[in-house]
Amino acid sequence: FAIFPGLWLVFALPVITALGGYWLANSLSRIIKKQYRTLESEGNRAQQMLSFVDSLGEGRFSDELAITNENDHLGMSLKRLRDYMIRNKNEEEQRRIEEEQRTWVTNGLAQFAEILRRNNDNMEELAFNIIRYQVNYMKINQCGFFLLNSNSNGEQYFELLSFIAYDRKKFTDKIIPWGEGLIGRCGLERETIYMTDVPDNYLKVTSGLGESNPRSVLIVPLKANDEIFGVIEMASFQAFHEYEIGFVEKIAESIALTISTVRTNIQTAKLLRETQIQAEKMLQQEEELRQSLEEMQATQEESERREVERKGILDAIDHAAISCEFETDGTLISVNHNFLKTFKYKPEEIDGQNLKIFSFKDDADELESILMTLQSGANYRGRCRRRTKSGEEIYLLSTYSPVIDNEGEVLKIISVETDVTDQVRLEEEMKRSKEELGVLLNEARNEMKEQFKEIEAVKIRNEKTLEGALDAI
Repeated sequence: FAIFPGLWLVFALPVITALGGYWLANSLSRIIKKQYRTLESEGNRAQQMLSFVDSLGEGRFSDELAITNENDHLGMSLKRLRDYMIRNKNEEEQRRIEEEQRTWVTNGLAQFAEILRRNNDNMEELAFNIIRYQVNYMKINQCGFFLLNSNSNGEQYFELLSFIAYDRKKFTDKIIPWGEGLIGRCGLERETIYMTDVPDNYLKVTSGLGESNPRSVLIVPLKANDEIFGVIEMASFQAFHEYEIGFVEKIAESIALTISTVRTNIQTAKLLRETQIQAEKMLQQEEELRQSLEEMQATQEESERREVERKGILDAIDHAAISCEFETDGTLISVNHNFLKTFKYKPEEIDGQNLKIFSFKDDADELESILMTLQSGANYRGRCRRRTKSGEEIYLLSTYSPVIDNEGEVLKIISVETDVTDQVRLEEEMKRSKEELGVLLNEARNEMKEQFKEIEAVKIRNEKTLEGALDAI
């Protein structure tokens, strides 16, 4: 080594190489292990994300995905996707529930309209069919129908006309004075009463398992054009939903209008019977007017026949009402076929038009008043005069109902109408016929008085002639 110092380098070189190789191998091993751990971590993370995506696809939104750091953009995006899917599912479920509620209300109104078209000449039968339908359709436990009447002193009271408990008809008499109790208060205030805290002594719901206090009571006035015709009281073990209360309030208005129609029919029939009795008495007392009275009787029979025909026609068209939708300012949104047929327009002719084109100038103020009522969120029921495309005057029995959103804003108005032009003209004709009959009777009486006067004058002249002849003899 002293002679050749470079030999140290020769002997040391393998050792240095071995140490260098060991160090290099150790470094590469650490790098490989680090890369392996990184790949393993990324694989586990990918597996977690894949499982999370599978959970989302299967609708399991409760699974959680841990966010490793603020740079985990994919994880945060997946969580945002899950939140969006949860919101979308909730919104879809809410829309489904609302659609089911609207379908339930629409079907109920259609079935109820059919009930009102039947038995409209018998108040007790009509009341029983109404509450039986409500008990079955709304799945409630009890329902009572109170009709507003008045005694000979003009004092008003509510009479329990029909009552059903657990789908069985109950026979009971009950009179509630005006303004007393919840029934009387409902009629006095003309507002719906809904109670969920029912007093123990208010009423008992009876079933095969015994008696129990109801959980909720709903009392709705039968109101039309701000006039009270009665009250409906319902009791149930379940709470009433808001859409169910709205449904009952809608049918309550239809019931009130039907009661008004039934009472009008009864009064008209009574007046018709009285007119017939008077006509028969006049036929017996005044022979000279027999021919005229027979002609009037024939006219009356013809009117009755026309009335029967008219009723048949109305019953036929009841299956297809006149309907349209319009904005709160009266701008039309959509109309059905019967609307176009009634007003004699083509679809393109009324596109974007206002209800004003169907009204006469004299009815402009009335239409504005109706629109203001609807804009306030209230319903409207009444008979309206309308104008067709050709200027023809028609009359419609109109029902306008505003559609209100969750914030209380009126979105649009739905109109359901029935053509009652023939009925209006028939009423005017009957009124004119009655007036003409009175004029004929007065003329006949005056004529008979004149004839009696002439007979008396002839009698006096004959007596004087006879006296003169006797004196001459």
